[in-house]
Amino acid sequence: MIIKSYAKVNLYLEVLGRLRDGYHDIDTLFQTISLYDTLHFYKMDHLGQGQFELECNIPGLVSDNIIWKAIESLKPYLPSNSKGLRIVLDKNIPMGSGLGGGSSNGAMTLLGLNQYYQLNLDEKVLMELASRLGADVPFFIRGGLARGQGIGEQLTYYDEVVCPIHYLIIYPNIHIVTKDAYEAIDRDHQSVRKDLGTLLDGLMNKDLIKVSDNLFNRFEESQFRKYPILKDLKDKLLSFGALGALMSGSGSTVFGVFESQGKAQMAMNHFTDSPHTLFWAENIGIA
Repeated sequence: MIIKSYAKVNLYLEVLGRLRDGYHDIDTLFQTISLYDTLHFYKMDHLGQGQFELECNIPGLVSDNIIWKAIESLKPYLPSNSKGLRIVLDKNIPMGSGLGGGSSNGAMTLLGLNQYYQLNLDEKVLMELASRLGADVPFFIRGGLARGQGIGEQLTYYDEVVCPIHYLIIYPNIHIVTKDAYEAIDRDHQSVRKDLGTLLDGLMNKDLIKVSDNLFNRFEESQFRKYPILKDLKDKLLSFGALGALMSGSGSTVFGVFESQGKAQMAMNHFTDSPHTLFWAENIGIA
């Protein structure tokens, strides 16, 4: 069995404040895109009930991986006579990039095990299990376009909205730890936030100009000061024809919004000799 584990971009991300438990209150728009990792599930007769193996094309990701946490959370639901599995992760989404690769892997492991063992757990149960793995893991259980509030787990989905956006995604090979990014936000120097309602209206009406004019990410200010290359990449995307550009999540990925794959590809040609990692992607709907 093979499952695609899609990445996401944040089209809007505001940090409203710090909560008593140390987490942060946010308001964000998640959107799944066509960039993905792949999870392979193999039946292994020599593995008994509750036994699993994990392999990855990046060896260092095997021991400390959210997939193990997803497996442990589902073990109580496994039938007593179930055979173990080998899960092979083919990693394509950069780590520490703001594209949600790890969270997506955790969610897809839950979905994959639920399907493989025919557990028939409903979305509500899967969402609850996902919330124990991380703040944005529940979003990936359904994917598509959703507004995330609270710490990102309070989700409002817009299942019928698939705005035809094409992206040129640039990962500058800078790994940013989310916890560090939150701590770096400087509240004495804040730009005025864009309007989330106007952005949503643009997405619903497939108005890419309105969408592009209302992209917003609170992390940009602090991360651009720390890593000037991120601001430079955003400016270059705009100069090469992007309708809008933004950093995703807490960084370091920067993406440009284009109206066609062809125009995104033309912009990509300007980065031929770039040391950065480049991807083309487009919006996709619910899983």
